[in-house]
Amino acid sequence: GACCLDMENCQDMLEAECDLLGGVFRGQGTECASTDCGQSEYNDDCEEAWHRAQKLSTRIHAEPHEWEVKGPDGNTLHFRSVALFDPDGHFFQLNQPIDPMP
Repeated sequence: GACCLDMENCQDMLEAECDLLGGVFRGQGTECASTDCGQSEYNDDCEEAWHRAQKLSTRIHAEPHEWEVKGPDGNTLHFRSVALFDPDGHFFQLNQPIDPMP
């Protein structure tokens, strides 16, 4: 399957090989010819952003964690977040809405 080694480089290989190289395996039966490694299939996922940041040696301020806040209507909103600095030193906090834990 397709293994994204970074946002621009893809190689067709087995999942175990991809894992050893620190890549993101896109699934059995996928091919690099039809895979855009710059577009993550999980691009709204804090975990995926965190993994990509690690692979790019980005300075991570806070690993993925869950938190909640009261919304304007009084209902509790639940989020998963990750905070990091981009290569230019800009700080970003990514907040992903999630369903509350049971």
